[in-house]
Amino acid sequence: MRESPFEKVSAPREHLSASVRAVRKRPALWFLMGAVACSAVASEGIDRLTQLHFTQAFGTPFVWFGAISIGAMVAAILLTQVTDGTGMRGLAVLQVGAAVSAFVLAASGWFWPAAVASVLLSAVRDAARPTMITWITERTEPGSRATVFSFLGQVDAAGEMAGGPPLGLTAERYGIRVALGAAAGALAGGVPLLGLAASKSESASVRQAATE
Repeated sequence: MRESPFEKVSAPREHLSASVRAVRKRPALWFLMGAVACSAVASEGIDRLTQLHFTQAFGTPFVWFGAISIGAMVAAILLTQVTDGTGMRGLAVLQVGAAVSAFVLAASGWFWPAAVASVLLSAVRDAARPTMITWITERTEPGSRATVFSFLGQVDAAGEMAGGPPLGLTAERYGIRVALGAAAGALAGGVPLLGLAASKSESASVRQAATE
């Protein structure tokens, strides 16, 4: 029997629908996805503009980028050990750290504060992912977990595509500092969403404990 081409097209839609259904039953996940979208909107601009910012603003030699990367990796390892398992509250703290670091990076007129901010910004962004994965794993059933992670990836990719071009255009027209400041604002937008996710998650835990 020949396979209809329309069936192939509908498969991604069905997968998206399944992802939405898996997330819809958990309000905390909706707020988490919103925070992920905020971070994704900022990430493309931060990744592409940070080195250019250091080069143009401070004349930073390329050797310093290696040192900053090493410092960020070490800091990320330490932060991951501290925050893994802290759940939404830990994620909210990391999000605050990312927003503040991005703002300092954008606004600082001196190299060292900007370098420290860049290290911390990379570290908190790297530490947030295992913390988030642990939280999702603990609060989803095995049958729907892969679907939730798939939806998370789709939100992340969509946020990067939505945020990258506007931040690039902002950097071109108004300067890199303004674009990085806008990225800091996007990161800050995720903080109240993570606070709401934490509140919903704790309420769900209380209800579950009461029924047991």
